[in-house]
Amino acid sequence: MAATFFCPQCFTKVAESTEICPHCHTNIKQYLHHVPYVTRLIHALGHPESEARMSATIALAGLAAPEAVKPLLDLIAQWPSDVVQGTQAIDALMQINTKEARQGIDTISKTHPSAVIRHVAERALSRLLEG
Repeated sequence: MAATFFCPQCFTKVAESTEICPHCHTNIKQYLHHVPYVTRLIHALGHPESEARMSATIALAGLAAPEAVKPLLDLIAQWPSDVVQGTQAIDALMQINTKEARQGIDTISKTHPSAVIRHVAERALSRLLEG
């Protein structure tokens, strides 16, 4: 199966060899070389493909990037029925483990529309408190 390529700025499908996105006119090579990795990962949380969002979430968990807390919380809110993605985002928030991340997990545990995500958030808070 052939790989699908996207402009890293606007997520329009492009050929692998594309240098300038025909949709947003981003110089793809420059974007990839000059935009910081964490910034690109946070931006990828808005990708239309769930696999790209999941990959970005996993990478942000590994980096424990505090600047990703709000975007991860927004991701959970934007895709409330995606339990796998929400669970992974909560894991990333646990890895980041800032006050803002813990407060976000607490809010999710009380207000998220999915009972599964609320339960995952409750367990995450318990594990964080056990330390």
